[in-house]
Amino acid sequence: MAKSRTKAEYFAMGGGLDLVSPAGLLKPGALLAACNYEPYYGGGYRRIDGYERWDGQTSPSGGPSNGISWHTFQYSGFVGGAATNSFVTITVTSGPGTGSTGVLVFNEDGYIAVTRVVGGFSAGSVFTDGTHIGTATSNSTLNVNPAGVYHSTNPELDPEYYTRQYFRSLIQPMAGTGVAMAAIPRPKNSTLGYEVIGIRGGTISVNAGTGSGWQTSPVVYNQGLFFNTGGGSTSAALPVAGQTITDGTTGATGVVYSVQLWGGSIVNNDAYGVFYLSSTTGTWSATSSSIKLAGTVVATNWTGGTRTPLLTNYGSTVRFVNWNFYATANTWATYFVVDNQQGGFGNAYELDSTYHLSEIYVPSAGPNLNTPPHWRFVEVHLNYLMLGVAGGNFYESVAGSPLNFSGFFAAEQFGVGSEITGMFSAVGPALIVTTQFNTQALLGTDPTTWTLGLIGERMGAQTDSGQKLDSVYGMSAIGVTKFSRTLTFGNFAGAVISQQVQPVLQQYNSNVNCSRIVRGSNQYRVHFFDGSFLIMFVPVAGQSNMPGVSAAQASNTVAFTMGIYARTPVAMFTDVDIYGNEQCFWVDAASDGFAFKDGVGTSFDGFAIPSYLRLAYNFVGAPGYQKFYRRADFDFQTDASFDMSYLAVLDYSTDAQSNLFSSYNNDPANAPTFEGVLNANQVTWLNLTISPQFTRLTWDAENMGVARAELQGSGTGMSFMLYNSSYSTDPFILQGYTLYSELRRLQR
Repeated sequence: MAKSRTKAEYFAMGGGLDLVSPAGLLKPGALLAACNYEPYYGGGYRRIDGYERWDGQTSPSGGPSNGISWHTFQYSGFVGGAATNSFVTITVTSGPGTGSTGVLVFNEDGYIAVTRVVGGFSAGSVFTDGTHIGTATSNSTLNVNPAGVYHSTNPELDPEYYTRQYFRSLIQPMAGTGVAMAAIPRPKNSTLGYEVIGIRGGTISVNAGTGSGWQTSPVVYNQGLFFNTGGGSTSAALPVAGQTITDGTTGATGVVYSVQLWGGSIVNNDAYGVFYLSSTTGTWSATSSSIKLAGTVVATNWTGGTRTPLLTNYGSTVRFVNWNFYATANTWATYFVVDNQQGGFGNAYELDSTYHLSEIYVPSAGPNLNTPPHWRFVEVHLNYLMLGVAGGNFYESVAGSPLNFSGFFAAEQFGVGSEITGMFSAVGPALIVTTQFNTQALLGTDPTTWTLGLIGERMGAQTDSGQKLDSVYGMSAIGVTKFSRTLTFGNFAGAVISQQVQPVLQQYNSNVNCSRIVRGSNQYRVHFFDGSFLIMFVPVAGQSNMPGVSAAQASNTVAFTMGIYARTPVAMFTDVDIYGNEQCFWVDAASDGFAFKDGVGTSFDGFAIPSYLRLAYNFVGAPGYQKFYRRADFDFQTDASFDMSYLAVLDYSTDAQSNLFSSYNNDPANAPTFEGVLNANQVTWLNLTISPQFTRLTWDAENMGVARAELQGSGTGMSFMLYNSSYSTDPFILQGYTLYSELRRLQR
């Protein structure tokens, strides 16, 4: 019996995109192209999670325990009745379950599915949609998609899909008009563990995830009343929170919420600052007048009138930081700037835990109301609020007093020489300040020891590309830069770490919209103007996306892939709730005003997630030899069956485009397809059906699946292209493949 010459060899996937190394040097698990896969720790590539619109109501991606359920039954009659996706209420008028109701979500091939059922539908139930009448011919089944029952246009669109679409249709945009500007999660001592602050136009709303939607009623817009000659002429005490003050000329009143003293003293009758008023009656004088407390003059109205926070800045970018300056369970506040770069103005605010909104002012010769600083960036560093200003300056607040930027109490101003693009508090301690051209750090522990120095010459970051993970990362004209602390305490060094994807980054280095980190998988992501985004996996000690790499090497081995969303995020907002779970929300430039929760569900807000990767050429250790390829067995980690298309390419023979990142233009109908990606009309895609294989003996591998790809052909090397597009498939992990081949002859 002749000995088989077929060789079986396993190749682990990992390493990410490498667009610069010679093909012969790439490991077979590396990528030539990727879309909507992320490098996974330990090796492999994971299909990314989806996103969905959010307003605190039932999540469309939830399960039965979250209120997502549907009842399916067969019927007769109901000719011309409510169609799939109509979301019409049907009612049982006679027979079993008389009076029962449900929302019709699906009507195909003699099956109806209803959700939000009150009562029940059984065989013999006569029902109507108000016009048409039908009769149930079977008892309903709960949360079951009958085999072969789906929408006529797409076998993946089944009763479950349309049930989720119904709950998606109930989600409401945030309060206000125009484009949504922000959806800021912040910790809250509640069952949910967080709340979301929405900003749309001139309206702030709050959503605690209770199902009641976006609420504007809790928000109080504090008015600023600026005073001088504090103490009157009698060294009178200034008012405190809760007391009512009166305009000595007009009789207008205001309830004091807080007082910020900027300088002087009541002893010398020259104190000055601002009263924040939570409510007022009447009209405060437009010119200087006395301010009275219980009939006693305590100060003078410095500038005349009061100032109400203004938020209507169309086209503005909101940046924020949540911080608890007062260290109690319920005193989290949100500090944010509304930056209108094109208009050349920006404002800064505090929204405290009781939803009082206070504008942040800087005292100069006066409160500088007509030409306030153009606030652009915000950060908290060592219990100081730091605000970045257009023109390359940043301010430090009074310690522990985030609303007070008075130099009288040691607040300071620093200049970095060019426009600031980001501010990040890092261990060291250091406040890292990026510009487009360089990076500087404010070192020291307090104003008496602050020193500002250069840590990255010609290494900066594009606006809103910077993030803090294990180190500070940013994207500049020369690539992704990492700023990490060196062995010398307090010193920092910068390094470019994105060489393997430079051809892609050169297209996008001046087109950054926003960025985020994904703490659970240690990722840094940068989102671009066309909906595409860069994913960078940052290994922690002992981790790597390249199986077989030592722990020492792993700490220096990042891995990249790319993705694209159906809508284009323009601003992302991420924080951790009280339970330590990361929450990320984003907004786009559409006028519908929705907020989106990132990293949830199996779809892009109801649209399919297209995922694609192209593996590096595999020469099976003999690049100069012809091989005959017989088959490849792909290893997947998955919890459910799904379909995947594949294409095997021999010796660079297929005209395959490596770039999948054409823009959706906010229209999911423009989503890329296989044929569009490959630009090859004669390509025949083959299908894999991947199913989890369960074993009673190996419980730790019960969700491992193997799919076989039959191959026919000879060549020196082979590359695989894999594609999946799905509305309902949970994320899965491609881990590696076993390639069966026979060595033939030396290439001539």
